[in-house]
Amino acid sequence: MANIVSRRSILIGLALTVVICLFATDTTYRLRASRVSLGHLPMSLWLPFLLLFLVNRVLQHARSEWSLNARELGLILCMGFIGGAFPTKNIAGRLVAVLATPYYKATPENRWGEYVTEHLRPWSVPGDRNGAITHLWEGLPRGQPVPWEVWLAPLFWWFTLLFALFFACLCIAVILRKQWVEHERIVFPLARLPLMMISDPGAGAIPLFNNRRFWAGFGIGIFVLAWNVLPRFSHRIPYIPLGPTYSSALSFGHDFPPLQIKFNFVVAAFGYLTNLEVLLSVWLFHVLSLVEIGLTNRLGITVSSEYHGGVLLQQAGGFVALVLLGLFIARKHIAGVFRSAWRKQPGMDDGDELLSYRAAVVGLLVSLAYSVAWLHALGISLLAVTVQLGLLLVFFLGLSKIVAETGLVYIETPQRTQALTAAILGTQVQTADHVGLALSANVVESHRQYILPSLVHVARIQHSFRWNRFRVTAALCAAFVAGFAASIAYTLNLCYSATGAANIRHVYVFGGYGLRMFNRVVTWAGAPPTFTGTELAFIGAGVLGTLLLGMLRLRFPWWPLHPVGFTVGYAFPVRVTAFTVFLVWAFKSLVLRFGGIALYRSFQPFFVGLLIGYTLGVGISTLTDAIWFPGDGKMVHTW
Repeated sequence: MANIVSRRSILIGLALTVVICLFATDTTYRLRASRVSLGHLPMSLWLPFLLLFLVNRVLQHARSEWSLNARELGLILCMGFIGGAFPTKNIAGRLVAVLATPYYKATPENRWGEYVTEHLRPWSVPGDRNGAITHLWEGLPRGQPVPWEVWLAPLFWWFTLLFALFFACLCIAVILRKQWVEHERIVFPLARLPLMMISDPGAGAIPLFNNRRFWAGFGIGIFVLAWNVLPRFSHRIPYIPLGPTYSSALSFGHDFPPLQIKFNFVVAAFGYLTNLEVLLSVWLFHVLSLVEIGLTNRLGITVSSEYHGGVLLQQAGGFVALVLLGLFIARKHIAGVFRSAWRKQPGMDDGDELLSYRAAVVGLLVSLAYSVAWLHALGISLLAVTVQLGLLLVFFLGLSKIVAETGLVYIETPQRTQALTAAILGTQVQTADHVGLALSANVVESHRQYILPSLVHVARIQHSFRWNRFRVTAALCAAFVAGFAASIAYTLNLCYSATGAANIRHVYVFGGYGLRMFNRVVTWAGAPPTFTGTELAFIGAGVLGTLLLGMLRLRFPWWPLHPVGFTVGYAFPVRVTAFTVFLVWAFKSLVLRFGGIALYRSFQPFFVGLLIGYTLGVGISTLTDAIWFPGDGKMVHTW
């Protein structure tokens, strides 16, 4: 009975999912405070879960029969991972903003009526019936209800696409879990730290509340943020310039990008659990990227602004190579999974997985087939759909592997599939394809690369607890539905009931985001993007560099550089967190050199305390904004 999933853990997980979505949306749009939805383990998940963890610790001593065990806490965390993927700029904000943009912001000057709106499918976007879209942007007249009926049909169809991609990602996580966890022994810092906190004594837990180093880290984290609340009430009190919102820059000279000097508590906490070779590679290749950018600027080597610089094109090539290298290394395991889907194979036990291998393989194929059909119905040609989905899967896999290896909470892909698909196909992409790409790629391709990075961590946590897979998979699907519904409903309600989406202070989502996506359609209709020889050279250099580093690492066990660093050296937000990675690498190197593994383990509670203290400090600041400064909050948490 040890693998039974309790009903109360599912119900609490669903409640936590709704809290995460409402908290993130309200803090971002109404309070205008910290960016709590950022990252692969966002503060909007971590803060409510931490409060639940602390309340549970009290219950363990006061009413032990009411307390949750480690298995229940683990499931609740996993459900939060899934539901927390929706709020604000992740999916809900993008979806609402993109669907509401074409008709409302079309003008004779931008020529959207000619190139955009005539290619929209009626079932995919809401119409402006009775001013429904106008009121979203400008606010509802007093006394009028929110026009939910206009949104129901489009949102239903978009939900089916998102769920199909979610299930495809779940199947991929199942297929790769054993390879990554048991064969390659990837660290998974974002799963490891919570597991260290919630595990039962003797099962990987670390002593916290009776550990002096924990309280030292906790004190530093909470003191800095709690102190920085005080200057809001009196300008005579100075801020402590420490944390992700305080930065300076170290210049290397004209034409060279500066090195951003800032300290991120969250990156430091998870970075301490990351392998030294990965930490070294991330900060070293970031510095080398700065040098490369400066040299190309000096030499006058330029690429299209659509690709955000040659180095990021190079890293996109590295992403592709990293995924291909990973699939090559895992080829025997993957082949065994597909064979065992039809006939039982020796050594291919799937008893510890979220799905059986047969369900994972069939589910992946069916989900991808539905996604292809859906995107084709949206107006995208089968050729463009194939390229787009192929790029999405590459970026999903690449980012998931990188997050699992590095513990980088804040990391994005170096490119977006809308521009890459258009450039790869060139004149073969028609205007209708561009419209479909603008709608779809920028909805599912959030800064968290949809949901696969979360799911591979869920699969890792499942390996620790070995729940009943039918019930836990059902719980994850329920969290997906709850997260989608809560995030979309609250986003729409805020837009309509406030002064309109146009007045929500979130430039990225409700500002120029939709305009930029559809303006590209008009531009590319007249001048389809293509790769120049220089741009192809950058991509090729990225592929070759990653393959070379990967082969050196496989051939020479002592090789100190990991190809992951090469693929993310200048990706956002690594460029604003690399200095923190350097500090953690330097500290961990000294600890291991002079104290060995014993001293390293003794410092783990310090970094757990640092994260917990910082998280509660963010909570104190947010509560202060909600009570005394609603609508004018202070951003204390960001990348």
